[in-house]
Amino acid sequence: MAGQAGADACADCEADLHGRFCHLCGHDSRPPPRRLRDLADDLLDNVFSFTTALPVTLKSILLTPGAVPRAHMDGDRSRFLSPVKLYVTASLIFFLFMGMTGVVMLQVRIEKTGDPWVRIANDEIFAGGFQGLPYWLQRPTAETPDPEILAALEAASHQQEGADDFDRSSVTVLREFIQDPASVNGEIATWMPRALWLLMPLYALLLWPLYARGRLLIEHVIFSLWAHSLMFILLVLGAIWNFLGVGHGLLLALVLYQVWITRGLRGYYGSSWKGAVLKGAALNLAYLFLLWLPLIIAFAMWQASEHVPLSYWFEE
Repeated sequence: MAGQAGADACADCEADLHGRFCHLCGHDSRPPPRRLRDLADDLLDNVFSFTTALPVTLKSILLTPGAVPRAHMDGDRSRFLSPVKLYVTASLIFFLFMGMTGVVMLQVRIEKTGDPWVRIANDEIFAGGFQGLPYWLQRPTAETPDPEILAALEAASHQQEGADDFDRSSVTVLREFIQDPASVNGEIATWMPRALWLLMPLYALLLWPLYARGRLLIEHVIFSLWAHSLMFILLVLGAIWNFLGVGHGLLLALVLYQVWITRGLRGYYGSSWKGAVLKGAALNLAYLFLLWLPLIIAFAMWQASEHVPLSYWFEE
């Protein structure tokens, strides 16, 4: 006869237990043992939903841009990763890939073109006899920097006439960067994820004047999360392209990004092809010059300022 549910009652039918198994329904009162596989399933299914949602989401992003953010906006949570999970997953894949392969975002290889010289005049740095070539999404180079270039930079870092502490510190940072072209990537890896959490809502605000009529800000935020997730995925593809020896992986990623953003705008907002092309180009130009460029300049100045004596900031 069923009794009151309690510590010695069956969890299924609430009958009194007289041993491990319920005499009415056969329920085992002991919880099943947890296995390492169960924890892995929890990680994949409950945290990232890799087993079902991720493959479908990635396939839709690549084949039908705009469908994923449109489903998010329509409240369809059954097929795709949620907007935040999609962004977190894409960024995690990107940084894990970079760490496991040794790929760095940026390195500048210096080549001598003549007799190297560097000098500072009127708060500007002038140089000649060498050039810097940026390499994106590649493993760090093992090339030794030319000693003549380092010597020219060293001399400029001690120049007194026409230079102040900030100018000399900027040259010092440049010299250290040449000695270790991949050194700045530690700071990039630290600050890039933080900066993107700030830039994503600003990206949504850039979308607002382009698609303001009858739209809510949350719609633009959803598209912004999708667009930044797409960028992480394409950067990985660009790095793999470099592995194949073709080169120009970043250019490939940026071109594909522009194409997919155009298709995404058309699928998500219902734009015409002409409107999606024009608005997509305007969006990314504004994003680059109004948001990323000031951020890069501020980052470079901050790096230089770390080498400036404290007295420089308190001079009268």
